[in-house]
Amino acid sequence: MLGFAAKVEGLEVDGDLEFVMGAADKATFKSIAKGQYGSGFLCEDDRIDGHLVHVDGSLSSGDIFFGDFSNIIVGQWGGIELTLDPFRHARSGMVEVIVQLVCDIAVRRPNTFVKRTAS
Repeated sequence: MLGFAAKVEGLEVDGDLEFVMGAADKATFKSIAKGQYGSGFLCEDDRIDGHLVHVDGSLSSGDIFFGDFSNIIVGQWGGIELTLDPFRHARSGMVEVIVQLVCDIAVRRPNTFVKRTAS
């Protein structure tokens, strides 16, 4: 886990370096002892090596991202469009709600991110 920080520290980092991983991976790190050089576990107080850990339910187990997430830019084109369809499920007494958002995502400095993918 220390290798993540070594790859990006000293680069064009503007914000805080943080982890994003699945809940199962976080639980695993919360159960691994630091070993003979420290007390406690790898992940304590939602932090690994002082870096905040976020959980994303859409990530596969073993997929871990680390980096400066202030380098992610989200461009939103227009507002959120809401459409109500009272007809499609009318026989069951339900209304279908359709939500649409058009946006684009770019990474300003890709070298400030590290990704580990499960094999």
